[in-house]
Amino acid sequence: MSPPRPGDFLTETLDLLREQPDAKELVVERARFIRDAQANGSYDDVLAMISGS
Repeated sequence: MSPPRPGDFLTETLDLLREQPDAKELVVERARFIRDAQANGSYDDVLAMISGS
């Protein structure tokens, strides 16, 4: 799988805004693991990964 292109983030964000114009929160798919980390019990692992620990 190739790395995401910068425009992919913007495209996905704009698509979400079109689909859910009144949403209180929008989460692009590649950031969902961060958003859901506490709820699914992976917070410590995700924090270590994104902080380089």
